Amino acid sequence: MRHERTVIIKDSRLRKLRDGLRGLYVDHFFPVNFNVTDESEEILKNNSKIFIGSICNCPSCNSINRDMIYNKHEGKWYCLDCYYSIKARNTNPADWSLSRKEIRIFLRVLASPEGCQYNGHEWRCGGKEFTYASRALDLMEISKDTQEEFLVFCRAFGGHCDCEILMNAAPFLLGEEPSY
Repeated sequence: MRHERTVIIKDSRLRKLRDGLRGLYVDHFFPVNFNVTDESEEILKNNSKIFIGSICNCPSCNSINRDMIYNKHEGKWYCLDCYYSIKARNTNPADWSLSRKEIRIFLRVLASPEGCQYNGHEWRCGGKEFTYASRALDLMEISKDTQEEFLVFCRAFGGHCDCEILMNAAPFLLGEEPSY
């Protein structure tokens, strides 16, 4: 197995089935009403160890209804959001795909009238598709692979859409409060 293995279910019916099966698993192994005895306490403890290390549960956010990615080094499954957030936060800014100068230019273009019109009378957002962020990175002639990698860092610091990159992620990306 590679170092990372991702399981993404795109079909909504299969996602619903997966979530239902995970819910049954939780209900069966972690009953709400049970008599606490030394034996049942030991069983719950063993079930917890199995459950936390399984694909059914993200050990970071405890989500049971998300797509998961396996980190071989840690031997754990994480939901995609937590995995990429942890990975980005543990990456040295010097190793990021864009330099600080490029990040500063990107943020200015994103905040400009061609982007979100941040600090304007009516600002706008391209949503989770990162419409304006992608356009700004395209204008800077940044490759698609580098764009995807950079947007992972943005999400890790709370930038889940165009305007949240400016409001939440910018100070972390720059290491200082931005001036638009």
